[in-house]
Amino acid sequence: MIPPARPSRFPWWRHLPILFVACLALAAGCGRRGLDGLVPVAGQVTFGGGPCPDVGYLYFVPAAEGAGRAGSAAFGPDGKFAVTTIVPGDGLRPGEYLVRIQCWQTVPDDSGQGGKSHVPDGFDPPRLTVSAGGGQQAYSFDVPAKR
Repeated sequence: MIPPARPSRFPWWRHLPILFVACLALAAGCGRRGLDGLVPVAGQVTFGGGPCPDVGYLYFVPAAEGAGRAGSAAFGPDGKFAVTTIVPGDGLRPGEYLVRIQCWQTVPDDSGQGGKSHVPDGFDPPRLTVSAGGGQQAYSFDVPAKR
């Protein structure tokens, strides 16, 4: 025979204040932790001093190994971009970055064959140095006209 259940000493609703305080503590710790120290970075890409022939992407990879997170940005025919590391437009951590530009006339297939880029072979954009503080930083990149 199963003994009768004993009534609980504390009704379930008495645990709500503890749950509420735990949720507040979690929320306070999650905030902008990953965004601390990011500097907003924006700018414009041009091709031969003129408009971009198509949409494209910029990739920012830390120059020093283990120096932080990479960022990226999309640009349209107007060439304007805002860098994203974690959330759209948040920027990059201070430091030096290698820059890679992609702008495809014909996108390569899954095997990597058949692509035709608007960016000339061997073009290596200058490194980008992001300084701490001072608000948003603006940069421009001019891709030489393809011959």
